[in-house]
This record gives sequence, structure tokens and C-alpha cells, in this order.
Amino acid sequence: MKKILVLFALFPLFCHIHAEGDDQVIINYIIENPGSQQGGGQRGPVTLPEVYQNGHVFTTGTSFLGRTFRLVNNGEVVFETIINSGDGGVVVIPEAITGNYELQIVDNPYIYYGFVLL
Repeated sequence: MKKILVLFALFPLFCHIHAEGDDQVIINYIIENPGSQQGGGQRGPVTLPEVYQNGHVFTTGTSFLGRTFRLVNNGEVVFETIINSGDGGVVVIPEAITGNYELQIVDNPYIYYGFVLL
């Protein structure tokens, strides 16, 4: 019984918390330069970031702090920033940017991507 209580007490620590009404962005990945990997390649599954969107606000969580966040349209980078710890993994896109974009999170050699509507 004691173990169950401890488990319930610790469970919230392992959950990613996001605001009600946020939509999760479906993320996939590619390896930008497959030959650049060191040590013989991938040894386990790649951890995909959880990205949530609420209008022009994106929440990435803390595991991708310091990575590059981009919005790309027809191969052209429209918006680019670094995911900062001071912002808690939150990226705010200017209201002037609207339309369909490819969202990219660059974590060399991986590029995580998904498609968003602003």
C-alpha cells in the first residue's frame, strides 16, 4: 500500500504539463547528414519532442532548450530563434506571420519537423 501511495505522489513529476486548449503538433524527424554520426550510429529510438501550439505560442518542454526553432515556407526560413530556458521552452511567433508552415527543431544531426497553421 505504501508503494502505491509513493507511486501516486511521484506520478505528476513524470508528466508533461501543458495548458488546456493547446493542440499537440505531430512531429517526425530526419537525419540531415547521415554520414556525420559518430560511434557507429543510433543505439536506441530517437526521442521526439512534444510540441504544443496555442495560436502563435508554441511550448516545447525543457528537453530541447538551446536548440534552433524554425518556421519554413517553400524552403525559405521565415522565422528562427533559439529555444531559451528563460522562456521555459515557450516560443512566441509574431502575429504578422500567418499561413501554413513547416515547423523545424534542429538538434544536429536531427531535424524534427511538423506542419502548423498560424
